[in-house]
Amino acid sequence: MAVAGDFRISGLASGYDTAQLIEQLIAIERRPVLQMQKRQDRIKARSDAWRDITTRLSNLKSKISSLKLAGTMNAKSASSSDDKLLTAAAEPGAANSVYKIWVDQLATSTRVTSGRQVGRELDLGVKLSEAGFAITPTVGTFTINGVAIRIDADTVMSDGVDNADSNSIFGKINHSGAGVTASVEENRLVLRAEPDAEPIRLGSGGDTSNFLTAAKVLGIPAGDTITSYGALGVARTTAALNKARLAAGMSHSITGGVAEGEVEGKLATALEAGTTVTFTYRGEEYTTSALSGGDDMELIAAELQAKMNEAAGLDSGVIRVRISGLEGKANDRFVITDTAEPMSGDDAADNSIMVNEASDALKLTLADGATTRGMFKINGVAIQYDANRDAINDIINRINASTANVTAAYDGLSDRLVLTSKETGGLTITMDDVGGNFLAAVGLAGAEQEYGKNALFRIDGVQGGVQLSSASNTVSGVLTNVTLDLREVSDDPVTLTVSQNVDSAYNAVRGFVDQYGSTMDLLSSLTAYDKETKTAGALQGNSAVRGIQTSLRRLAMVSVEGQPKGFDSLLAIGISTGAPGKAGSRTGALTIDEAKLKEALRTDPQSVLRLFNEAEQGISVQYEKYIDELVKSTSGLISQTQNILKDQTREIDRRIQEMEARLEKRKESLVRQYTQMEKALAAMYQQQMWMDSQFSSMGIW
Repeated sequence: MAVAGDFRISGLASGYDTAQLIEQLIAIERRPVLQMQKRQDRIKARSDAWRDITTRLSNLKSKISSLKLAGTMNAKSASSSDDKLLTAAAEPGAANSVYKIWVDQLATSTRVTSGRQVGRELDLGVKLSEAGFAITPTVGTFTINGVAIRIDADTVMSDGVDNADSNSIFGKINHSGAGVTASVEENRLVLRAEPDAEPIRLGSGGDTSNFLTAAKVLGIPAGDTITSYGALGVARTTAALNKARLAAGMSHSITGGVAEGEVEGKLATALEAGTTVTFTYRGEEYTTSALSGGDDMELIAAELQAKMNEAAGLDSGVIRVRISGLEGKANDRFVITDTAEPMSGDDAADNSIMVNEASDALKLTLADGATTRGMFKINGVAIQYDANRDAINDIINRINASTANVTAAYDGLSDRLVLTSKETGGLTITMDDVGGNFLAAVGLAGAEQEYGKNALFRIDGVQGGVQLSSASNTVSGVLTNVTLDLREVSDDPVTLTVSQNVDSAYNAVRGFVDQYGSTMDLLSSLTAYDKETKTAGALQGNSAVRGIQTSLRRLAMVSVEGQPKGFDSLLAIGISTGAPGKAGSRTGALTIDEAKLKEALRTDPQSVLRLFNEAEQGISVQYEKYIDELVKSTSGLISQTQNILKDQTREIDRRIQEMEARLEKRKESLVRQYTQMEKALAAMYQQQMWMDSQFSSMGIW
């Protein structure tokens, strides 16, 4: 043991283990600390017990509060004779009745499909791997009428000659001896059996090429003529738009940065008169004549369009200037589009129009926030895209994630885009190519819309049974507090029965009774004493807990004035503190006479509801008031008790800390005393040894 930097071996002089002696002495003096720690444990157990009581009471309040709601006691059920045709949901105010309903027509959504294929037709004269198939044909053999036909990496669909020596699909099939001629018509492979030949049979287990699958003919039954079940040449939906094999080229545009002012359609900073705009159009740079200036974006757009076309020597409107905004914004930016025939070849990926210099009020240069992104609107919601980066799939995802209220999809068989309204009924899907020509390029602009239809149905006894209409298959407002869900058309009527949902109300009451029992069980266990284990509950003998038990039991037995006979107490409707229908049990638990309670709920649910929610007197009201008083954050009995326990814990902590500090000082004192004793004994031993040596040298010993 070291003290004040000294090195010491315990008991070296005295022969006693002084360190152990000191620890034993301190342990004796620490006994009061151990007693206080045990007391702290008991206080914590009581605090935990009160926290558990609070939780049970809160749960009890939640269960009893639900019984105040009309939706609980007056719940209704709606059952259909055929859920495949019609289902329904009934709210508490619905009348108990039986209806016969005919579903004549379901509501459908408006749908618009590309008016033509999105992609180019199959490129017949190039390698199969580059021809535009959705599935790239692989090298190997495929079989027609038992004849194996081999293709390699250089095979094309047609070389224009297609004779026996041609490395083309047409040449190989037509001269294979399979008795079949091949051609491509309307972007589909057509196989025709020669006169008097057997029906065409495709494929065999030994095929090593997937050509028949890529050509969309595999699996078609044998016949004299077989035609692909889908388009051969299609768009590449995962490639950037400029490389997606679109049937129509992409027009380029530039979308300005945000320029909205405090007033819609006004520039944030007015454009000075005399300003010019320098721009590049299809590789040539031009500068407009002076603009008039101002802050009206519509006027500026019209003048800028005229002067850009004039500067480039173009017809009016070839370069188009519009103002538009993104989703959730007003007219806040200029959009400039090159509407001339889209560029092709190696230049197709370059933007055909770009603003080089312009007043920063216009926000038209890249430095001012402009982009080379196109923009279109669906139902007024703007969708931006970059033809050099975004693929068709990217744009589909962007549409579906927007608030345009449509679902976009690509049909790979027909090679068309499809927009479907998320709502049913005869809504129009509005579309507008604001900047660029995406909608036109994929065939959606101007495509005919297949308008949705309203649902048609009849209800016997409602408006004389005439046919009713709804824009949605979910129908509300026709039957009061009943919502219909029309699912299938049927010539025969569906029987809909609206009735009292006794089971729902019963289960709610059952939930209260179970929670009441759980709460009373906890209170009993916390105040109990187990004679066998000789252990007491954390709150044994606590009068406050016994008072809570008594109050909870008393509230379960009160009568509510003004209620009709048979509905003025829990006992009257079948809930008691003893065997079903009897009162007086001391167990504290509640029991339910199920038949009696369900009869009360069936015959007069409103009276049962008032039993619980009657102002001031209702059983739920009284329980809520009592529990709220117990758990109030500052003045409630439980809160005050918890605060007292916290104060006691803090006081014990303070006393333990003080005692530990005194014990530490006491220990240091004992160490010093024993150290001095050891030093004194050591000095005595040294002196005795010196004296012994002196006497020995003198011959005394």
